[in-house]
Amino acid sequence: MFARYLQPSEQTDFILRIIEGMQDFSIYNKQLVGSVVAGITGESSRWLVDMPKIMSSLYKTLHFISWDSAWQWVGSLLLRMLEQYPEKAVRLLLDTAPPGDSSCLEMWEMMLSTPLAVDKVLVLLFKELQERKQKMLFCTLTEDISCLALLASIYLPGEHFARTYEFYRFLRHQSQDMLSVALRGIATMSRIPEMARKMKVLLPDLLEVLEQGNEDLQLKALRVCRNVLRELRREEATPMAVELLDKLLPLFDNELFSELREISISLFTELLKKVAGKCKRQMKKRVRRGLLPLWFHMSDETRSVAEASSQALLAAAELLKWQQLRDLVQTGQTWRIGECLLLQDRTRAEDYLDQSQGYLDNAQDTLRMEAIRFMGLAARGQSQQNLLKMMSALYPLEHDCTPSIRCLATQTISILSSVRVKAEQRRTKRPWCC
Repeated sequence: MFARYLQPSEQTDFILRIIEGMQDFSIYNKQLVGSVVAGITGESSRWLVDMPKIMSSLYKTLHFISWDSAWQWVGSLLLRMLEQYPEKAVRLLLDTAPPGDSSCLEMWEMMLSTPLAVDKVLVLLFKELQERKQKMLFCTLTEDISCLALLASIYLPGEHFARTYEFYRFLRHQSQDMLSVALRGIATMSRIPEMARKMKVLLPDLLEVLEQGNEDLQLKALRVCRNVLRELRREEATPMAVELLDKLLPLFDNELFSELREISISLFTELLKKVAGKCKRQMKKRVRRGLLPLWFHMSDETRSVAEASSQALLAAAELLKWQQLRDLVQTGQTWRIGECLLLQDRTRAEDYLDQSQGYLDNAQDTLRMEAIRFMGLAARGQSQQNLLKMMSALYPLEHDCTPSIRCLATQTISILSSVRVKAEQRRTKRPWCC
């Protein structure tokens, strides 16, 4: 109703104030701002009149936005402009921001966030960049966009897709910002099953991305890996399974992104169900390294991660043909899993202890608790040196900020001390017995 009484210039001023307000995290009613943006995008032909001003405002504001909802609103406005005036939107973004600027690249990522938009954006962007190249306005985006535009065509046969990518290999030599844009486009394309089947050729380079340590890039690469592996036959997925599994295990414990933990654990489960033949023997050693982390993450404070860990541990038990472990997971007897791990293979107790100590400084209270309990459980049969090492690792937790952890750490140190004294008494009595 309000919009009817505004002139086009007044409507644009209104939008610009809304965009400007997105910078302010202290806005008391974020839901109301979201409703206004939804109203604007719902009647975009009326509101999105002066696109150059709106695009410029979005670009200038993006750098100062620090809350997720506002990012989503910027994305919805960009996608609406793209839907309504595709050529104009692409041209405006090229004109508004330098190609290598981080805010500019983030806006391109937003435009590449839906399958319907990817093909449209890449083709238009490729065309526009080629024209600018001829006018000596060439930018570093051209080669990578050329490749993405070619790969995005669903009509490109699989063998041509592979040859095109192998010629460019743009996932290997990107700056992180450019790599992020490329991965967003590829991740969106991989949601189409026909496209995902062609992307097997990307897997070696995606594995390298997983080693880079940038969580955002790792998350995007994992999404592509998941979509691709779901479309591959078992014999196609098996050769890459062992190498991918090695890359997944360190991601289970990422403390910053629960989604990264969840997707890496879920992909671990899918891999175990995909492998076949001789590869299973190679997988078993690596799967055993994942048992303790998966058990601990069954207590993860993020429910989806805890559920994914339970499914992964069940799949591991199936692969290892470990009936008792499978029964404990299925019946929810999580408190008995640690004892089960130790009884099954006592020779791995020291490895398990080394792994558990890595969780003593984890940000999650529940994981620190599980680690302390396991150390108390594994104390029997440990050498004097190991017992001292365990006690030294636990001493700082007597000053933990969580009372229950302080209490459990003190109790466990007492147990370890008692075990150590008894072991020493047995050692000194043995010569007299002889």
